Amino acid sequence: MWNPYLYADDRCIRVLEHDLPDPVLALYMAELDIPPTIILCSSLRSNPRLRRCVMAHELGHHETSTGFNGVRHYTTYQDMLNVVRVEYRADRWAVRKLIPDDALWRLIMSGEYITYHEAAEHFDVTSKYACMRMQVFLADHYEKLYIRGDRNSIAFGLLEQAKDNSVA
Repeated sequence: MWNPYLYADDRCIRVLEHDLPDPVLALYMAELDIPPTIILCSSLRSNPRLRRCVMAHELGHHETSTGFNGVRHYTTYQDMLNVVRVEYRADRWAVRKLIPDDALWRLIMSGEYITYHEAAEHFDVTSKYACMRMQVFLADHYEKLYIRGDRNSIAFGLLEQAKDNSVA
């Protein structure tokens, strides 16, 4: 299983912990005069799964957001769109690291269907991240996958499994 803390250590990214104001869970800073730094909210200690996802998200900023200052106040609609894009890129990078393609394929192949709640348990991530990863995975491999469910529970399986079950 990928370890975001070792990843940060390998890239000389400092990781600090401080009390941060609600609702801020973490910050990523990269300035010319200081090394890249991730500040995690102390309250994340009580939820290791969320802490792992937040850490991966902040590493996603390091890997995908050069020249972006997330601490600055933004005032225009274009500024807000840029923030959304930057956050989405960091999330996509994080979910791909936390749930690699090959591991998700193995999980899907191991059973008839898999929900994002089961994927969250299996990969030790939040349900939100498991759901996002499965959406990204579906977009990448839609021709091979079957999806069923409702707003609260989405299940994935191989298209071949769905065809076999409808014949039976």
